[in-house]
Amino acid sequence: MVWYRKNTVKTIAVIAELNPLHHGHAWLLRQIRKVSQDRSAIIIILPEFFSQRGVPNLLPSWVRTRTALEAGADLILSLPEIYALSSAEGFAAGAVKCLHSTGIVQQIACGAENPNLDELQQISTLLSNESPTYKELLQVGIKSGMGFPAAREYAVAEITGDYKLASLLQKPNNILAIEYLKALKADSADSNIELRTFPRKDEISSSAIRQILTDLLIEDCQFPCFNIDTSPLHIITHKLEKRMPSYSLAKILAAIQNNSGLLLFNQLKNDVFFALGQQTAESITAIAHMQQGLGLRLLNIISQPDIMDADLPRLIQAAASRSHPAARVRRAVISLLLGLTSSDLEELTEPKYIKVLGFNKTGRYLLRLMQKYSSLPIISLASEYAGLDCILAQRQAEISLTAAKFWLKSTNQSINRYYEQKPVLL
Repeated sequence: MVWYRKNTVKTIAVIAELNPLHHGHAWLLRQIRKVSQDRSAIIIILPEFFSQRGVPNLLPSWVRTRTALEAGADLILSLPEIYALSSAEGFAAGAVKCLHSTGIVQQIACGAENPNLDELQQISTLLSNESPTYKELLQVGIKSGMGFPAAREYAVAEITGDYKLASLLQKPNNILAIEYLKALKADSADSNIELRTFPRKDEISSSAIRQILTDLLIEDCQFPCFNIDTSPLHIITHKLEKRMPSYSLAKILAAIQNNSGLLLFNQLKNDVFFALGQQTAESITAIAHMQQGLGLRLLNIISQPDIMDADLPRLIQAAASRSHPAARVRRAVISLLLGLTSSDLEELTEPKYIKVLGFNKTGRYLLRLMQKYSSLPIISLASEYAGLDCILAQRQAEISLTAAKFWLKSTNQSINRYYEQKPVLL
């Protein structure tokens, strides 16, 4: 897989959710172009309907794909839902394996609160090796009442004697960068992909944008509706225009105005409560991320008489603990809605196909290269899922179809929309 030695295009990948795309994302893409000395092409791999934080993507994949192309990307690929709904480690490993399988990616670029690659690599090496000392210290932290993240930071600090270095594990984008490095090291035997880091802009985040929308929009059981007296579009515009490029914000405003495909987490409340109510102590422990007592804890919480009047974030808050952070609880309940099991996580450790979401002229050239060098089948339409002959590929496709069907149902749309969707061209 050394095609690039004979070509002039340098291919750089970005792993992102774009939920939604904000100025920080757009800045990163501009920086990639700016610092790349060679003619470069940018691939973005993104989850279609649900994100790593365990929340639905605000907008469907085809809308976010167009936004990504407008921001400067050349080719957009799908990150399978099974990896999108994983821990940082699973998310990073799945994305890196997908990118490696294209056969054309040379570099992964990411933002980090601390872009010092040497320091991130030092932590990555320590976590990859998991020495007996590290494992012992990790258990010491956990037994003392720390959650896993805090225990891991404690172990790194004790081994290195550098508490400032260990504190890098407190920041989410640092953690993802470290997990990318771990995944790249695991693939190093047959991969030449490198990581390049850029400074992360803390003042801008997709989660903050989603919270603003949640606060401003009135949600009923199906759609977010805007109240003309308290949350008119011009107030939303005022709140978000400094955080997002106009082409990204416009798609959110259009979805609100047209009641066409904007999905917020709390809109899933009825589905989550109903699904939990159908579970038994035995069945819920088979669901992905429901182990170590989380499933039983959720069943106990929903049996309380006053919880049915609560919103979904309150349920998540009630179930969250040091051992089960809120993001894991959200991933667990979304996994329940999608029928994602622990067995799926064990069996689908490798992607079985690559799905193309959109491209421009340069991206079309990259696709021709992928047809030659990719180690996996490349598909462009959901209808092509039916032609997959590998059982695990069929299961990967089934999970994606379930996610699409659930997301579209929650926004009062038909699954036919997903089947009919062709790659976005720009």
